[in-house]
Amino acid sequence: MKITVSKAQLLKTLQDNREKHEETFTDALDGYYTAVIAALGEKLRLAKERKKVDLYISYSVPRNHAGDYDRAIGMLKWHTGEMFELTEQEYSSYVMDNWSWTGEWRGTAKSFSASAYARNYHDDDEE
Repeated sequence: MKITVSKAQLLKTLQDNREKHEETFTDALDGYYTAVIAALGEKLRLAKERKKVDLYISYSVPRNHAGDYDRAIGMLKWHTGEMFELTEQEYSSYVMDNWSWTGEWRGTAKSFSASAYARNYHDDDEE
């Protein structure tokens, strides 16, 4: 199925989705580094006390997908018409903000930035 949408409305939606993504990513990256520093601090404390230290830390680094938004926004800005045709997949990504990487990304973002995630996404247990 395909739909036709207003270029202006689609552009606004993409820009809003990018802004939410960027805010959540930035907060999640701060949370990631805070968690890494805390884990390393605990390992350092154990080492100083001459206790057994497991050096393994397994945290997924939040990834910034702003480039995907930027590419779609750039293509849309170059589109000469006022209306734009979307496939189901494009609608899912651009309007619903459900990209191929969304599930993994939101899981990581939520674990390191619960507050920014909750502010920007309202689907906590739906994915």
